[in-house]
Amino acid sequence: MGKILNIVTNQGTYGDSDKPTGQLTHFYDLLEAHGFEQDIASPQGGRSPVEPRSLGRLTADRSVRQRPQDPAFMARLEHALPERWAV
Repeated sequence: MGKILNIVTNQGTYGDSDKPTGQLTHFYDLLEAHGFEQDIASPQGGRSPVEPRSLGRLTADRSVRQRPQDPAFMARLEHALPERWAV
């Protein structure tokens, strides 16, 4: 099909707060199910933090629980392309 570039953050919290940043798995799963190839990029490249509350026992659904076990997905989060390379 096509190729999607997911832009994520390098920052672990919103601004100066202690509120963790968002989640990618559901959007990623939807596009994957429709046959899209995906890359992940961030402003600085490198590691994109995982929102810790999303992994909690009461909030994590199947999608969220499975992605940390997916080495290819986790490698994309750990080694996001720098935005300037994602053209």
